[in-house]
Amino acid sequence: MSKQPLPELPFAIGGSVWPGLSKLTEECGEVGQVIGKLMGTGGAVEHWDGSNLAQRLTEEMGDVLAAIEFVSMMNAEHIDTAKLQERRAAKLALFLRWQEEQVPLPEQVDSGQQLWVIEFRGGSYFRGLNAPDGGPAASAKRFPSKESADRYIDSSAFLAMNGAMAVPEPLLVIEFRSGSYLGHLATSVTLDKAVRYSKSDADKMASTDWVAMNGGMVVPDPKL
Repeated sequence: MSKQPLPELPFAIGGSVWPGLSKLTEECGEVGQVIGKLMGTGGAVEHWDGSNLAQRLTEEMGDVLAAIEFVSMMNAEHIDTAKLQERRAAKLALFLRWQEEQVPLPEQVDSGQQLWVIEFRGGSYFRGLNAPDGGPAASAKRFPSKESADRYIDSSAFLAMNGAMAVPEPLLVIEFRSGSYLGHLATSVTLDKAVRYSKSDADKMASTDWVAMNGGMVVPDPKL
């Protein structure tokens, strides 16, 4: 008995009316289901059904990317792929800016925690997306961990192209107009006796009345 041809369905793969849209909707829904499970576990990847949610999310996101590409290929008369890529790039830049604005500032990080910065191969430091050219260590953007700094580098073609790498936050000192440095107990000392600070602690000390009155400035440790 010969098989009967299936009727053409609009929006389905194999159809002639917006082929692939139904598949894209399906795949987006499956991504949403995995995200819901991740939120339900508080971010833990091991789900109580025995599956690894990180692996499932990776697979479902890959399926969505494939569905998007299929829809754009099969509906080229409706979808401008150049504008699609332009929109993707603009949106990614916006998401990265939002992410940058949410990275904890030094004041929000536990006191004494090791912070990280992004250093260019020329020795300058990354200051932010609004100032992509390098600057001194005192103005470098801080990250709460090496992993977060590495993720930021991986997300930016500009940083990768300029040889950026995550390095521990350089220690800073407070230098006075006279050329001396701030020591313990609000004393003026030589460089070898100067107190070394993190960026957040150096800024706090520089804002005190005595240090400000004597022209104290936060500068990188000249010994580094």
